[in-house]
Amino acid sequence: MASEGAVGVGWELGVMGLYLHASIAFGAPEDTATAAGVRTTAFYTGADTGAG
Repeated sequence: MASEGAVGVGWELGVMGLYLHASIAFGAPEDTATAAGVRTTAFYTGADTGAG
């Protein structure tokens, strides 16, 4: 089970990295792209409480 969790987090971080690079390529400010990536990671890891 622990290894499955690690794979899931690694996959999500990879997707976040792709999203960040794509956002920069299409002209989104880096801080905006990073914030969106962090929110996405929080959602998938259960850290996002929905507040804000």
